[in-house]
Amino acid sequence: MYEDAMTAIHKSLLKTSVEKNLTYAIELVPEKGRRGMMFSAYTRPTSKWNTEHKQDHLVCFLGGNLMLGATTSGASTDRVSVPPLDEELTESARRDWKSGLAMIDTCVDMYKRTAT
Repeated sequence: MYEDAMTAIHKSLLKTSVEKNLTYAIELVPEKGRRGMMFSAYTRPTSKWNTEHKQDHLVCFLGGNLMLGATTSGASTDRVSVPPLDEELTESARRDWKSGLAMIDTCVDMYKRTAT
């Protein structure tokens, strides 16, 4: 189940910005039907989704989750170095680790450019 979820995230949600080559996750927003509702007791949930290309701070947790999953679910050995060596991870775990690092880089860039 975990592997299927991570593959779907990589396939459908992770994108790279053109300007700075930063990795981010798009947001899927359900299209509202009549009366502004996404669904009601009389209709089925919408199957129409719009994408929003944006980065907010809560998505930063996904980068860490990808890295955590890479070193636990994706470990090919009992012990994993920090940072992990390539041979300690499965192919999909290496993908998750790399994407997680890239997403954290995006978050760092976002925080550097945001006035506090």
